[in-house]
Amino acid sequence: MSTKAAIVASRKGLLPFIAQGNDGNNSWHYLSSPSDADSIVAVGAVTDEGVVGSFSSYGPSFDGRVKPEVAGVGVSAYVQNSNNTIGAGNGTSYACPKMAGLGTCLWQAFPEFNNIAIRDALIKAGNIYTAPNDRIGYGVPNMKKAFIVLLNKYAKISSATSNNCRTTINWKSKDVSSMKYEIERKLPGATNYTKAGEQQGTGSILANKTSLQFIDSGVANGTVGTIWYRIKQIIDTSAAGLASTYFDSVAVTIAVPCIVLSLPNPTPTPVTVTTDKVLILPTPVSAAQFTLRIETAYAVSNLNIRITDMKGRLMNQLKKTKTAGRTDFIVGIGALARGTYVVSVYNGDVLIGNGRLVKL
Repeated sequence: MSTKAAIVASRKGLLPFIAQGNDGNNSWHYLSSPSDADSIVAVGAVTDEGVVGSFSSYGPSFDGRVKPEVAGVGVSAYVQNSNNTIGAGNGTSYACPKMAGLGTCLWQAFPEFNNIAIRDALIKAGNIYTAPNDRIGYGVPNMKKAFIVLLNKYAKISSATSNNCRTTINWKSKDVSSMKYEIERKLPGATNYTKAGEQQGTGSILANKTSLQFIDSGVANGTVGTIWYRIKQIIDTSAAGLASTYFDSVAVTIAVPCIVLSLPNPTPTPVTVTTDKVLILPTPVSAAQFTLRIETAYAVSNLNIRITDMKGRLMNQLKKTKTAGRTDFIVGIGALARGTYVVSVYNGDVLIGNGRLVKL
C-alpha cells in the first residue's frame, strides 16, 4: 500500500525521497516498501568518505530496477537529540533528509522543470552514474553536476547577428554575481576556439536572465566565411571547485568581406561629435550607484552604456533612450568589486564618449 501511495504521489508531480532501509546485515538484506516504487528517489547510506554503510539495504527492486537511486551520509551522521544535544547515528533515515533538502534546493533553482527532470539530474550527477550497483545505486550526487544537467536544458543562445565585423549574441541563462560567462569564437579556417570576451553574472539570488548580450568587436577587417561562437558558463569560479559547462553554440556567416566602420553616423542629420559630453558623478564613488550625465544635441533612441574593467572585459551593459540635451542616468554598481572601470556610451555603434570610474 505504501508503495502505491509513493507512486501516486509521483504521478501527481511530487518527488518522494524514501529511505532505502537498514536490513543490509540481515539474512533478508533487500530494500523494503516503499523504496521499491518507481519514479521516486530511494536513498542509501554511506560514510562521509563515500563508503557504503553495511546496514544499508541492498537493491535491486523485484523487477530489476537500480535501487537505491542515490546515497547520502548516513553513517555516523550528526543528528539533533531530544535533549537538545548533537549526537551521531546510523541509518538511511539520516541520509534521506539530506538528499531531500538538496533536491529541494535544486528544484527551487529550476522551477521550470518537473519532478522527473529533478530526479534525472540527481541520478546523472551520481559519482558512479555509468556503473551503478545494488548498494549505492548511481552513487553520491555532485550537486554542481546536477545543476549543470538542468542548466544545459534551460540556457540557450536566442540570436546572433553580424554587422560591420561586429557580432551581437543574445542568450538566456541563470546566474549570480559569483558566476561568469566566457564567449569563445572559431574564425573561418581555424581549428580551435579562442576566447572573445567574458561577462560577469549579477545579483546575489539565482534568477532567470533572459536578455543577456555580448558584442564581439574583435573580428578583423576583411573577414569572410562562417564564424562559430560558443558560450561557457562557469558556475563555480574558485580554483578548488571550478565547474563549468558549454551550454550552446551558434554560427554566423559573413557572405562578403566585412569592413570595420570606425565612425559610422546613423543619425539622419550631421552632428558634431566633439560637442557631446559624458560625465561620471561623483568619481571616485563609494556608493552602490553613480550618476552618468550624457549631453547630446540630438535624441538617441539606441543608447548603449557599457562598463568594462581595465582588461576590456564587459562587466555590465545597459540599453537606454534619451531626448536631445542633458540627461542623467542612475547606474547601479553594487555587484562590482573595488577597482577602476571604463564607462563607454554609444549611439548605436558610434562612440559618444567615455570616462573612467573608480569604485572605492
